[in-house]
Amino acid sequence: MVDRRLLWAAMSSLHLNIGAFSWIQMGDFNVVLRRSERIGEFDLPAASEFRQCLLATNMEEMITRGFWFTWTNCRGGGGTNMSRIDRVLVNNSWLDVFPDTEALAHAPGISDHCSLLVTVLKEVAYRRPFRFFNFWMKHHQFKVLVRTSWDAPLNGSAMFRLTMKLKRLKPVLRELNKKCFSNISHRVVEARQHMDALQLLCAQNAGDDNIRAQEKEAVRLYMELSAAEESFKKQKSRVNWLALGDQNTKFFHHKVSCNRMRNKIFSLVNAEGSRLDRPEEVRQEIIEFYTNLLGTKFLHRRDAKGCLLQIIKRKVPSTMHSALIRPFNIENGDFKYHPRCQALDLSHVIFADDLFVLSSAHEGSLQVVLNTLGEFHSFSGLQPNMTKSAVFFSGVSSAHKQSLVALLGMLEGFAALRG
Repeated sequence: MVDRRLLWAAMSSLHLNIGAFSWIQMGDFNVVLRRSERIGEFDLPAASEFRQCLLATNMEEMITRGFWFTWTNCRGGGGTNMSRIDRVLVNNSWLDVFPDTEALAHAPGISDHCSLLVTVLKEVAYRRPFRFFNFWMKHHQFKVLVRTSWDAPLNGSAMFRLTMKLKRLKPVLRELNKKCFSNISHRVVEARQHMDALQLLCAQNAGDDNIRAQEKEAVRLYMELSAAEESFKKQKSRVNWLALGDQNTKFFHHKVSCNRMRNKIFSLVNAEGSRLDRPEEVRQEIIEFYTNLLGTKFLHRRDAKGCLLQIIKRKVPSTMHSALIRPFNIENGDFKYHPRCQALDLSHVIFADDLFVLSSAHEGSLQVVLNTLGEFHSFSGLQPNMTKSAVFFSGVSSAHKQSLVALLGMLEGFAALRG
């Protein structure tokens, strides 16, 4: 524990010295971030300190493919321990300079650790789909442009007219964005510099009403662009729990960069077992896969049982294989149908997608929940997506909330319920 705290202190010191430069760290950190990254005893205080270090240094884990657990003690029987302690960390500047970056955890071979390989790919330009941004509605020309395009005559059925009007409106809004909001961050910087220059002139020429009027218009333009930039990045970051108005642009930009990294597919393994990492190869493999899949009968697709066995072998220790693939018995209570679904052969587990877990706001109770989810992950290879999960509190103090949020590793949610 002491050695790790020296490492966290060194990382914090480097963070202050590196500043806005790109930064990447990779290797064995000898600690996991969450319960799902460990089979065996879980050290919660060490995980919490590691998470606090990452928050303090603005580091984010790079998307890593390949082996989930990167270390094992190579023991059989009940003494097997496996952990995800080797990882790649990057800061936001790295994601800005190298947005198309991926890490791959290779097979350990004769070692007890997986080797990590970081690949920096050439960014590929692609046509972005149309997206409506909320800040457009605050522009003074927005309603006029929409009304002019919408009221133009069009023949056809009601559904055809609606479809064509929406399609006709897209280029109008794209042109508004290009003319008034393109490269929004650069526009904000320019507007701030212009405002500062005019305010300096106002200070030097206090009685000049013309300069005062220009300064007033410059302030209005800067405020408009600044609010548009914050709204733009908040919408792209998909952060719904943080209110606008506090100039959270840097935070939203960081979330956008992280989301962009998670949403990209840099490499794939094809049916022959070969890894494809060139963008054109990945694109072609996706097209061919779904072309062959769509319109075919289930019997002609890959054997489902064989796929399941392959997942079990990759995700679960060999000591647990037999428990997962043993035949189940309905009469002995191993399996139960969902109510009213017995005739359809539908199990209750088919509906186990979104889940509410109720617990008291106590560290011990929440640790039991985490241990249960970790045990489920160790058997099935499935785990909750913490970025899409939230914890809801009732009657809990703010200080206690912070400690529980740190324990769970997820954000606090706010339910739209009326008491």
